[in-house]
Amino acid sequence: MLSNLVGYRKEVKSIINIEERGSDKMRTILIVEDEKRILNRLVFWVEEAELEAQVLTASTYEVAEDLIKHMHIDLPILDINLTQEKDELGIKLATAYRKRYPYNPIIFQTVNGDYKYQSEIHKHVSSVVYMVKTELTQKIFTDALKYELGRLEKSFTKIIQIKQKDQFMRLDGNQVIYFEKVNSERSVKCFYYEPEIGEVKVAFFSNMTLKEIENLQNAEHLLRCSGSYIVNPMMIQSGVITGNGIDLDLKYIEGIIPMSRRFYNKNRPLIEGVLR
Repeated sequence: MLSNLVGYRKEVKSIINIEERGSDKMRTILIVEDEKRILNRLVFWVEEAELEAQVLTASTYEVAEDLIKHMHIDLPILDINLTQEKDELGIKLATAYRKRYPYNPIIFQTVNGDYKYQSEIHKHVSSVVYMVKTELTQKIFTDALKYELGRLEKSFTKIIQIKQKDQFMRLDGNQVIYFEKVNSERSVKCFYYEPEIGEVKVAFFSNMTLKEIENLQNAEHLLRCSGSYIVNPMMIQSGVITGNGIDLDLKYIEGIIPMSRRFYNKNRPLIEGVLR
């Protein structure tokens, strides 16, 4: 199937800082934009940022769709509308990308800076960043790019190993949804998503506390919500401010997870960054 990409060579146009080092830190960025002037500007800004990344470009939905299907893409930068009409094909691309990469960041470009419009999109594709074209500067673009690639780097491999007397389990920290204290102080449940089968699984650990979970290697990205919950911030879809803090809606599960005012205030910049 890769032979189908031969006709798109002209669009796969920039390779940046590639070295023969066999590094797994080399990232692939896909920029999808139908306006050539804007596309060239974004490619130039990526080059100026001197990132360890290769850049693929596409100006049509069909090319972008094939690249997402057949290439490994770490970070897509998607124009929401790929024609003169309000087609919102970028949202369709993001949905396809999210199915293949449940935890990777996505950056949207849009001419619509209205918060309600962005919130509506968020119902279909979560954990995305919006950049308004009319307000976009090189610094804003570069800062967002470096932040999202940095977040990807931190979350790339997070295997959490939980060892107990009669139990040993390896959890992909990116697939963890949340931990919950059950009944006593010495028991916790872990809810995690299995993308291969599309189901939420539950693991039970006796004689373990949430504090011990927080102290595990590769669990530093998890957020304490209260005395009863720890959540994976990458799983946050939306939040509703309450008098007691914020109620979090997480991917793949029904119901809300409450974050107390104390922990919301402590983690407010991160929470607002995820929800923006």
